[in-house]
Amino acid sequence: IIQQYGGTVDKYIGDAIMAVWFHVPQANTASLGTEVPGIHLDVKSVLQAIAKLFQMTEQLNGEFPLPSPIRLGAGVNTGSAIVRQVGNNTRQEYTALGDTVNLAFRIESATRTLNADLAISQDTYTCLAKQLGQAAACFSHQAVEMKGYAHRHQVYYCDVRSLQAVLSP
Repeated sequence: IIQQYGGTVDKYIGDAIMAVWFHVPQANTASLGTEVPGIHLDVKSVLQAIAKLFQMTEQLNGEFPLPSPIRLGAGVNTGSAIVRQVGNNTRQEYTALGDTVNLAFRIESATRTLNADLAISQDTYTCLAKQLGQAAACFSHQAVEMKGYAHRHQVYYCDVRSLQAVLSP
């Protein structure tokens, strides 16, 4: 599903998946108001992948009833990261590194305290609002304290049903 929507699975971490979307240079990005010149941030495709993952999880919960249903929480952040091979001679790994990645992880953790399926950063919301316009109003927002950060971050969040309704053609 992630690949179908233009992403790459970076790694599996316990019961989590870390995925990365590489944004391609575009000739005209001024209309999107991106903070990275020459980069087109297609946040909508990222959220479409997340909505599809939630849909697949609901199907699995229906087919294979467990004592507690599988619950997803997704955190999305937009920004620059170092993506490269890291490690030493005995263990190497291709991964994304940097504050953008760290904050995405913290935002995902906030889905539990916000009782939300999806949480996104201020930067991601800004890009999304330019793509969806008024439809992005399905997101609520709150300043959230994040482990490892001295100040609170504005986090936008919603349940997957609201997201699916907004993304439907």
